[in-house]
Amino acid sequence: MMIDKPLKAPELVTGSVDENDQDMPEKNVIETGPSGAGCESVLNSSYGELFGIPLTVFGFLAYVTVCTVSVQGSLKAAESESEDTSRMTLLGGAAILAATSAYLIFTLYTKLGGQPCPYCFTSAGLSTLILLCSVRGAKLPEMLAGGGMALIVSTSLAVGFGDVLLPGQEPPPKPVQQAIDLPYRPAMIDTVSEERYIALAKHLKATGAKMYGAFWCSHCNDQKRDFGAEAYKDLPYVECFPEGYRSGVTMAEVCKEAELTGFPTWKIGGETLEGEQSFEVLARASGFSQ
Repeated sequence: MMIDKPLKAPELVTGSVDENDQDMPEKNVIETGPSGAGCESVLNSSYGELFGIPLTVFGFLAYVTVCTVSVQGSLKAAESESEDTSRMTLLGGAAILAATSAYLIFTLYTKLGGQPCPYCFTSAGLSTLILLCSVRGAKLPEMLAGGGMALIVSTSLAVGFGDVLLPGQEPPPKPVQQAIDLPYRPAMIDTVSEERYIALAKHLKATGAKMYGAFWCSHCNDQKRDFGAEAYKDLPYVECFPEGYRSGVTMAEVCKEAELTGFPTWKIGGETLEGEQSFEVLARASGFSQ
């Protein structure tokens, strides 16, 4: 079952909606869909680059460095050579990785709305594990040095991303928000109706059933296509955005009164069905029989 749910202040390909508008869908608003989610939206945000270089490049180089130092340390240990320098470098690198991951996870939840980013969580877990392994057997001076490196890197990140401003430093410009303006467009139903759908549409209309939807809702349009052009003429469909969607425009009153949580929503004989419904489900809910 597919359903488009409302969301506060969504960000779409075409721009961002004013935070006071709360009736825009989470996805499938227009054919191009949202601007991304999860890892993609994080990497495409202002936190995806540092000093003009993709953050993934820094992460890759850091992990390669830690792995290289770890291998070198193992070889020196096998040759019975001193490994103090390697252990110090490994601990410092692990501390830097862990501090960077912690800062980015903090940013993920405080600046990016808690976007689900599997890569971010995996990196955070891996860097923490590396740090725990590196701390074992480390001496206090080495631990203090690693902590100092982590503090320096965290501060550099905060300055680089503009979260902390140095004296005389100008704050980074805020991204320009482009208002959404979707004029109302009736659905183009080009499918041929089956006889059973024609009869079902007439039955639904006669029994007072309602299908609530929005013109930008792809799942609503898919449901209409299931009925076909001929049956759609009798389909008891209620358009919740007959004036289009733009700042200041909200759902039609009849849709607000129906207390909808997503589109499409069927109201049949006191029963609420959310999402696209099959012929069998609609027939059973409305008591239709051929």
